[in-house]
Amino acid sequence: MKYWLLFFFIVIIFFTSNAQKVFEFNSTCQQAYQEITQLKLNNGLALINKAKQQNPDNLIPLVLESYIDFFVLFFNENPNDFKLRYPNFEKRISQVKQGPQNSPFYNFCLSAIYLHKSAVNIKFDHKARAGFDFQTAYKYIKQNKKAYPTFTPNNLIYGSLQAVAGTIPKGYQWIAGLFGVKGSITDGLNTVHHFVNSTHDPWARLMFNEASFLYCYLKFY
Repeated sequence: MKYWLLFFFIVIIFFTSNAQKVFEFNSTCQQAYQEITQLKLNNGLALINKAKQQNPDNLIPLVLESYIDFFVLFFNENPNDFKLRYPNFEKRISQVKQGPQNSPFYNFCLSAIYLHKSAVNIKFDHKARAGFDFQTAYKYIKQNKKAYPTFTPNNLIYGSLQAVAGTIPKGYQWIAGLFGVKGSITDGLNTVHHFVNSTHDPWARLMFNEASFLYCYLKFY
């Protein structure tokens, strides 16, 4: 009887550790995203924990946690928070890479986390790290636009990166060109603006808070 119980627990552990990871932007995750992008971070975190309980193999909650760390670090600029939260970005990147690569969320989520990481590094004056993360975010979203051209959330990140790249001084744009990064403030802002105003697009409606924040920040900062 003991051996059967041992075998049973080994089988459970095996299948649990090898469960299929998924990108499931379900209603709980959508609610969490809305709370987070309204800067109601504690409410968002509670919903993230709920989503994890509903499906421990869902990777979207990890990306939502990245949003929380981004907002805390970007706005507070606290070195102690940086030491505590910054390592989480790389941990989440490793976890997201366990997800199905045939999902439009695979490259999109990786690009989003690298974008968060790049923006935080800029805030803390880590220019070299920020440049690498920016280029990596651009690479992933460019691949996603090519593979999933109708996945409209791509436009939010792609347009933002395009606008930021457009601010690079002319004397240094050749460096960005080496990495395949093409910048244009006008084109990037137009892309984000179009996404913000795509009222018939369910993704645009869901992401309106984030898109509006990015558009205003890029236009007026």
